[in-house]
Amino acid sequence: RTYAGKWPTWVAPGTGRPVLRSARCNSTRWAVVTSIFDPTASIKQLARMAGWCTVVVGDLKGPQRGEYMQAASVVHLSAAEQRELAERWRTVSHLPWSSFGRKNLG
Repeated sequence: RTYAGKWPTWVAPGTGRPVLRSARCNSTRWAVVTSIFDPTASIKQLARMAGWCTVVVGDLKGPQRGEYMQAASVVHLSAAEQRELAERWRTVSHLPWSSFGRKNLG
């Protein structure tokens, strides 16, 4: 799918602020993963899948920027972005770092 219009901005309830400032992918099919590693072959394969978007929920360890940010179909949530989300939603602060459970942010 492609979308030529303006990217819709979802505003967090009660904050009046957009959740993601620069979402680049538009699809009804999303894969959500968490990782402390550089992009693996599996992540790169997901990034190449036509019609799919991938959210990589990072952690304190591992890349915060870099190759993940170059793929148009991949949204990488860095630790800093997750901390920003935690300021808006108390639920986020209950998800432990260094845990597979952080995937729930995606």
